[in-house]
Amino acid sequence: MKATQNGEYCILILNKHNFYITTAAIEYCIKSKIILLCLLLHATYILQPLDVSVFSLVAVTYKSIITNKYAFRATYNINKCNFLKI
Repeated sequence: MKATQNGEYCILILNKHNFYITTAAIEYCIKSKIILLCLLLHATYILQPLDVSVFSLVAVTYKSIITNKYAFRATYNINKCNFLKI
């Protein structure tokens, strides 16, 4: 696994994969600044309706802002700072 950028933390989401979670894996994640988020079995299936109901408005608004902001540019680059501003 690639080291995190600038010493920042990243998150690894697991969907009830107990065989991945060993002491060595946990130690590696702590040392590499990786936060483990272990969801219950089928939790992603239960949470998926949020993509359609709750987060769809966020996605539509975000896409609209991006379209308006970069309408006359051939290419654009959105980094973390730009993402947070938008």
